[in-house]
Amino acid sequence: MKSAQHEPAETRKTTLYRLHETGGSPDELRNVLAHRYLEKDGFTAVPVTVGGIPGLLVHGTISRGVADWCAVVEKLTGADVQEENSTSAAVLLIEVGGVVYALSYGMGFLLVDPRFIDPGFGLSFAVRAVNPEQVRQVTHIAMVAQPRYERSSVPGGQNIRFYGVEEYGEIVGKITGQLAGFELTFNRGRKRRISVAGTDSLKIHLGTNPADLIDDLRRIGEVCEQESPLPQLDFIAQLRALGPRDYRVSRLNDRLDDLLGGGSDGELALALPLACHDIEETQQSYRIKIGPERYSTEEDLTLEAILELTGGLPPGQRLKSLRNGYIQVCADADGQEPLSRQVRGNLWVAADVPLDSRRYFYHEGKWYEIGTNHLETIRRRVEEVLTRPPSISLPPWTSNLVDEDAYNKEAAKHGFVLLDKRKIYPPQHPHGIEACDLLGGEIELIHVKAAAGSGPLSHLFRQGMTSFDALRFASEAREELVKLVQSVQPIDPGLSPKKVIFAIALVKTKKKGQAPTFKRLTVGSLFTFSQVSLVHTLRMLELAGVEVEVIDISPQI
Repeated sequence: MKSAQHEPAETRKTTLYRLHETGGSPDELRNVLAHRYLEKDGFTAVPVTVGGIPGLLVHGTISRGVADWCAVVEKLTGADVQEENSTSAAVLLIEVGGVVYALSYGMGFLLVDPRFIDPGFGLSFAVRAVNPEQVRQVTHIAMVAQPRYERSSVPGGQNIRFYGVEEYGEIVGKITGQLAGFELTFNRGRKRRISVAGTDSLKIHLGTNPADLIDDLRRIGEVCEQESPLPQLDFIAQLRALGPRDYRVSRLNDRLDDLLGGGSDGELALALPLACHDIEETQQSYRIKIGPERYSTEEDLTLEAILELTGGLPPGQRLKSLRNGYIQVCADADGQEPLSRQVRGNLWVAADVPLDSRRYFYHEGKWYEIGTNHLETIRRRVEEVLTRPPSISLPPWTSNLVDEDAYNKEAAKHGFVLLDKRKIYPPQHPHGIEACDLLGGEIELIHVKAAAGSGPLSHLFRQGMTSFDALRFASEAREELVKLVQSVQPIDPGLSPKKVIFAIALVKTKKKGQAPTFKRLTVGSLFTFSQVSLVHTLRMLELAGVEVEVIDISPQI
């Protein structure tokens, strides 16, 4: 006679958060709550015990008042409709294994003050526990000058590498997949697949019996304590954006505020905001309002100009003044013909800041955490590119060359075809693009930039990818390029560019009407975000079979 099988333990898919900067006593747990909900009628916060462990349960109903569609229905039908919207919410707060967790039911996540939510907790668990061969969904963003968000799903799951996530230069915000060899109440003693989704929260099946729940939470905590993620998922943990309510953001903002006042704990650079990438080269002046200053200028915008405006402000007011102020690109010398909207001043700066043995990067008004291994790998890749022997000889940017126009004209005297400011109009770019600044004798596409910060370099790298992409896929673009070159010298009508060269002079100081001064282009002098952007560009072009070179054209002093 066969023995009766045990009934499977009950579980429920639950949204789980990990909390920081709090203890597990009822008073401490009460402190992490969003008190505006506790003050509403019907919400209850009561001490409870789960499996012998004290916790705090909060539950109630959030009333939204009469639904906004009622008035429309009344108008259409003449009937009296007064239906209310309401949402139930509960959150259970409990400390297990020295970690405080919040289990959310319904809209329970609204009841927790976001400042206490540990960012990236769910993602941290997922990269240590999800089977890399069974990833069902990935959401990621490229950390480049023009960010792109992608969300890819495969219902049955597939290997992480088939999602096209770049290991260097992309931020993974969410990963969903099957757990790998990890036992919880849901699959204990049975061959059942567990699907989890990791972001700041963790969506996972948890036991509904007190003892099972406590055991599940302990096991989750043990996984998160593992030093290293799974090898195939390690890159995900190396680069991620911090949420606006992340507890580190306030400290990082203080560091940035100090840098804006002349501090030295970190690096600052001028950045080109995404909103201005397509118009930067046609600007004639800037309209600036930062702090009490409001003026227009024909001078090239520099980091020094911004620091002159923020440096005299009191601590705590510098970053605020940038956020409240703006810089606007104009098409005329008097600052009366706007080319851009009024772009907040803080979007014009980037920063690389150390904090608690880690490095953080500020770009487009957001902070990013850069893992040590990630940063070292990027630097090794950049070092390898910068030390390659150049295949062509470009003239140095000497003191008599006051701007890029002068440099390109000088370079043309050395056997290169000058194509700067001469556009082609492929179908995907009706407003036109530059194929390159200079064309080499072996059809090298040479892009030239004198840059003092990450913004112009990101623009340069994007220009290189955009032009090659157009020339590769649009026959019209190749035909137009042939016509441009044939007006100067004979060329093979069947040209096929195989090499992209970025010729860079890294600017140390620059004043309008005067030749800039330069510094050597090295891993140490190249700004962190520019390195990330360069590695991203290298990968995209090399996957297309293109050779890429980076040549330092600053005077070699």
